[in-house]
Amino acid sequence: MVILAVFWLVTTSAADVKLPPVFSDHAVLQRDQAVPVWGTAEPAEQVTVTLGDQSRTATADGGGRWSVKLDPMKAGGPYEVKVQGQKNAVQFRDVLVGEVWVGSGQSNMAGGVGGYAKNDEVLAKLAAAAYPQLRLKKSGGQAWQEATPENNGGFSAILFAFGARLHEELDVPVGLMVGAVGGTPSGYWLSEEAYQSDAACQEVVEKFAQTFSLEQAQKGYEQALAKWEKDVEAAKQRGETRLPRKPDLPLKPGECRGKVGNLYEAHIRPYIRTESAACSGTRGKAARPFKASTSTP
Repeated sequence: MVILAVFWLVTTSAADVKLPPVFSDHAVLQRDQAVPVWGTAEPAEQVTVTLGDQSRTATADGGGRWSVKLDPMKAGGPYEVKVQGQKNAVQFRDVLVGEVWVGSGQSNMAGGVGGYAKNDEVLAKLAAAAYPQLRLKKSGGQAWQEATPENNGGFSAILFAFGARLHEELDVPVGLMVGAVGGTPSGYWLSEEAYQSDAACQEVVEKFAQTFSLEQAQKGYEQALAKWEKDVEAAKQRGETRLPRKPDLPLKPGECRGKVGNLYEAHIRPYIRTESAACSGTRGKAARPFKASTSTP
């Protein structure tokens, strides 16, 4: 299991107390471990977070960032979370404590319940029911949703089936968070830090570099490009609308098309809070409020 946290990159300080989208009505917090709650406020403003009989106070730093940690809790709820600043208060209702899982990967994780249920009677039966203690969260700004027949169809089929079974077996609230994109290479899902610090990745790159010549690859590309240009012109003269694909530029060892970790940054990083996330985007040591992930390659 990979312990995940939740991250919100703050770009500006604000007078009102604000929290990232991962906190909303119907949210699920990970049981049996400390849970951070954080956001922004006016610099030097005191912010108090209350959940059940717990109350924690923090002071916003010079950039307006604040955070507190709630003590580990047993599975249960519903709770109301109140975040009180000096100028405003934010409340989240129907918050549960239980198991929180993140599902990520390609099309087999991204594929929706609505599409697969058409040919899967078991999944269709599951999706037709309501699960008051099963909650769904997509990456991005969308709030948590209750697992209802109206909401189930738009969620990840494989993660939903997993979560429904897990909820049945454990008899505790379950929160499912998904970030997945079909047809994507694994390098896009690594963080830049993980890629650069992973000895196995760097060993593969070094080994490949020993027998790879960028100069020769460039010559091959130029030849392929010249042929492609001729093929395109010939296809146009024949009236074809589906033209040959342009060849890709050669890459240096260790490079990928697009940024390493770009999908991690878009779909996983927003679930991860760091201890020292500066406005410039620098990152510190990751905190650990949420549990783990199911992931498909």
